[in-house]
Amino acid sequence: APTVTLAQALSSGDIYEDAFAAEHGGAFEDAMLLYKKSSLKVPAALTGIGRLHQAGQGVPRSEREAMAWYRKAAAAGDTEGQARLGYALLTTGTPAEQSSGLAMVRRAADSKVPFGLYALGLMHLQGKAVRFDTDRAVQLLEAAAAAGEAEAQSLLGQMYLDGKGVQAHSLLGVELLTESARQGHAQAQARLGLAHLEGWGVERDEQEAAHWLEKASERGHVDAQAQLALILIHSRESLHNPLKGVDLLRQASTSGSALAQFHLGQFLIEGRGVMQDAT
Repeated sequence: APTVTLAQALSSGDIYEDAFAAEHGGAFEDAMLLYKKSSLKVPAALTGIGRLHQAGQGVPRSEREAMAWYRKAAAAGDTEGQARLGYALLTTGTPAEQSSGLAMVRRAADSKVPFGLYALGLMHLQGKAVRFDTDRAVQLLEAAAAAGEAEAQSLLGQMYLDGKGVQAHSLLGVELLTESARQGHAQAQARLGLAHLEGWGVERDEQEAAHWLEKASERGHVDAQAQLALILIHSRESLHNPLKGVDLLRQASTSGSALAQFHLGQFLIEGRGVMQDAT
């Protein structure tokens, strides 16, 4: 949650810092208001608005709106905005825009901008617009993660857990996922929840798993919501709440989670927790 109330933030001189805290604490509507209040003086606030639009947090998801705000941020000199604009151009732009986007990402990475390092690392990992080079990708991702970039921490954490592109190291994977999850990264929260549920790199702990899965589901991660529902349904501990679990499973299924749809279908066929309906 934000470190101060919205009223206190609006009357203080640290509106941007409180906007950033609100975004990472999950108070997205407050974050949007605070970013807009500080955007005339702080170019990074323009990037923050773009992030919220891109993720659909506090506002409807819109790549177009995100791109427009990244353009404003880049023009105002914000380095993260420039890096995000460059990566967006690479993924959605015309060939000429892609060339410009690659140059922007490279400049950001050369300047050690955390998102620029992450974006270039991801591109090398995918062989997209640059040569496929796992070693170079990991080097860039590690630099971005060390600089606090949540996207890089999440991706690297999953790579270390799975042993993909790097030698498997579950403890390091969980450590990176935890750093990212604490910044509010939904995918990291979801994967960290599964790690605690399955005992990957940590002792198995349903309570901790449910904590992180709930955090991820609050940020719109529907598979995390489905996994949380299954814990509530099957747990033999204090978390056992099958009625709430089935309700969450229905919500996740309606939102498009294949995991939720599969299990809800099974429950309907068997009549477990719901009225039997094999149709």
